[in-house]
Amino acid sequence: MDLNLLYRRTRDIIRNPAAMWHDVKDENRSVNELRTSFLFPMALFIAIAGVVGTIVFTYNGFSFLFPLIVAVKYLIGFIVTVELTSLLITEIAVAFKPVRSAADNYKLVLYSFTPFMVIMIITRLFSSLIFLNIGGLYGIYIAWLGVKIITEVPSSIRIRYTALVSLAILVIYLSVFYILNAIHDGIYFAFT
Repeated sequence: MDLNLLYRRTRDIIRNPAAMWHDVKDENRSVNELRTSFLFPMALFIAIAGVVGTIVFTYNGFSFLFPLIVAVKYLIGFIVTVELTSLLITEIAVAFKPVRSAADNYKLVLYSFTPFMVIMIITRLFSSLIFLNIGGLYGIYIAWLGVKIITEVPSSIRIRYTALVSLAILVIYLSVFYILNAIHDGIYFAFT
């Protein structure tokens, strides 16, 4: 786990996404390295923020099982969302460009989803700030820059490809968390 990469990349995504995409294009990090150095720690921070926020700020007499299930839900949810979305985009990418690059699509999905993940750390910790989730839309701009810089998509269809990536992230995120919320409620109420 490279926490320095996590910090630097997150900072660069927020501050200067164009320069960050050029760095991503020039570096040769594998998808597995991105999982262990970026996605897993980010999902873990969201899960920890969810537990702390639930215990400290929104605890309503639930058993301690409730925050633990919340943590597992966020940990699994964000990992599954990134993985499924990148697989879907890789399969659909053939319609937009001649070469299918799973690694580039993984990077595109992961880094485009990062602003929302950072905001989720804050809003899971302080649930009264949930209105900040709208800031996750910054990921659409990051996706636009990523499509422009690291993919081989012609400029004439760049908007459609960016819309596809953004819409896929949204639909898969909502679907995954709809299912996980149902499982979460079922497990919690089965054991309490």
